[in-house]
Parts: sequence; C-alpha cells; structure tokens
Amino acid sequence: MKAITELNERIRVDVRVISAVNMEFRGDYGKGISVKLIWSANNGVLSYIKVIFNGIAPLLKSTAVMFGLAGYKSLLLAIMARMMGKKLFLRTSLIGYDDAHSITGQFKYKTGKLFISLMDTVICNSRLIEQSFRDMGYGAKTAYIPNGVDSCYYKPVDKNTLTDVRRSYNIPQNACVLVYSGSISERKNIHFLINALFELKKLGGAFVLFLVGPLNTEKYPTFDKRYWQFIQGLISRSKLIDDVFFYSYDDQDAAIYQLADIYVSASLAEGMPNAMLEAMSCGLPVVALDLDGNLDGIIRDGENGFSVRTEDPAYFANRVNLIATDPALKKMLAMRSREIIKSDYTIEQTANGYLDLFCNESRS
Repeated sequence: MKAITELNERIRVDVRVISAVNMEFRGDYGKGISVKLIWSANNGVLSYIKVIFNGIAPLLKSTAVMFGLAGYKSLLLAIMARMMGKKLFLRTSLIGYDDAHSITGQFKYKTGKLFISLMDTVICNSRLIEQSFRDMGYGAKTAYIPNGVDSCYYKPVDKNTLTDVRRSYNIPQNACVLVYSGSISERKNIHFLINALFELKKLGGAFVLFLVGPLNTEKYPTFDKRYWQFIQGLISRSKLIDDVFFYSYDDQDAAIYQLADIYVSASLAEGMPNAMLEAMSCGLPVVALDLDGNLDGIIRDGENGFSVRTEDPAYFANRVNLIATDPALKKMLAMRSREIIKSDYTIEQTANGYLDLFCNESRS
C-alpha cells in the first residue's frame, strides 16, 4: 500500500472518531484510530450540552474534522470547529442519502445550507452526487474521490477454494449463487430481489440468494426490524425459505463474494457502494437496478454486467439468467469486473486522492 504509507509519512494521521454509536476497528485499518462517544442517540437538550462539553477536547487536538453525518449535532460541532479555525470536510459517502438536497432536507429552514457552507470541501464519491452540489451552488467546494478496494484481498478464487468456501457457509455447491451485501432497509429495496428470485425459479434454474447485512438492531441503526419482518413474510409466501440465506456482516470478509456467481443490487439510491466494488474485485459480474444512472461508472452495461433501468423483477431475472446460462459470457463479464477495479477503483487511488486534498488544504 505505497499510497497509504506515503499518506502516513507526509501527514501525521491520528484519527479520532466521534460518534453516537459504539464502533470497533479490527486489523491494520484500525491502527491509530480511537473512538470517542460524545453524544447519545436521543435528542434532548442534555444531549446537545454533552456534545459541547465532550466535543471541545477532541476538536482542540484536531487539525481537520471530517463529517460523515448530517444533523443538528453535526452542525453544532461544525460551528465549534470553525470557531477554532479547523479545516472542515464533509464526506458524503457515509450518509444514507448522499445528494445535496437530501442532506439539506434533514434540516429545517436554511440550516442545512449553513452546514454545507461551513465546510471547506465536500468530498463526493460519485459524479452524480458531485453534480447535485454543483447545481445547488457549491461547485467550488466539491472534490471527487471515488471509493477504492484492496484488490489483493478481494480477489477471485479457484474452483477448489470455491467449494471449500461454500461448504463453510452451508451454501449449495451446484446452485447459481446471487449475493447482496448492505443494510436491511426499504431504500435497499431487498423485496425486489426476492421477487426477482421468484421469477428466476420460474425459469427452472437452481438459484439461491445470499443476503449479507446487519442483523443486530442495537449495533446497526440501519437495520429496519419492521422491514426485516416484511422480507421474511415475503420469502415465506413465495415459498423461497430454502433458497434465501442470511448472514450477519459482523465478520464480513472476501469469502462472502468468493462463494458467489453474481452480485445483485436493487437499491433505490446509492453513492458508490463498497460492497459492489468488493464483489467486482472478486471477479463477480453485476446485475443492479440503477434508476438514476448513478452507477454508470461502475457498471459498464454488457461489459461487466447489466444495469437495469426498469423496476420489473421479471426483466431483472432475465438479465441474471442470461449470465447464469452462458459460461463464456459469465467469464468475460467476471474478468472485466476485475479489470475495472484494478484500473479505476483501487485503494491506492483513493488514498492518493485524500493525500492530494489534505496537502493542498494544508497549504491554503
């Protein structure tokens, strides 16, 4: 990781995460990261007082502050940091809805625009999101830095390893395995994938859907219990109980993609989904719903998968089946997925993007 090493050599990186939820960091990526819980999830007056008192110390020790959450507590922290003369960054890829209007929509009156205006730079991980900030008049603040993947870790495996990995996750060896990884919420439109699987079963093939997500309501605020119950009911009514597998991503690793044949997504809104990039790096073709065209840079239609612009589960299933029943096409799409990652979405490129940004800001 030459770029990451250079980042640490040229900039003293000591990351303090201030958050409302418990966070754990494992492995090399967690070194040098400390977590400071400065507020609770409730919105009482005392919680804002807690933000002020608990936020002063970490802000004073910081050179720059990067926000990954839009809200009134973040606005309060931003005002405090600005008064201390700190550089402020908003990284939109950490927010559920990433575009400018969705972020400002979380505030009343004009305080959302105040929050954005306090930032020195708004870091966008997709061109569509960047354009939304430009359209709102923040073009001078935007910087495009796409997400990156460690292609040495997320990589394809041979057939023997594939057999072993599937066995370890109790996934059928002879099935075409579709995998999705992400939050369990209506925005992710998982019921569409269930309906598409139902359509696939009509075509007679052996398909299973491997759903990987946060199955813990306390640890993961993106887990929607009501929607989860709806999904389970739909699976039961569709008689797909034996064809849908669930796995909590508490310990997610490359194996969840390496055991699969095709990565699928039906999300109604996305920034730049890391899970999709990781799957592509593992050599998976992609079939994804992309109603706004935001995934154009990732999914090259017909090259590494198919971009679906219609909310028709039968059509989606047809695209999946086309790959599953044509080994030569599947191999070509898989190779191209991997090539796109190594060309355009490496972790080194992402690190270099932040390196350039931080160095330029430090000189300004």
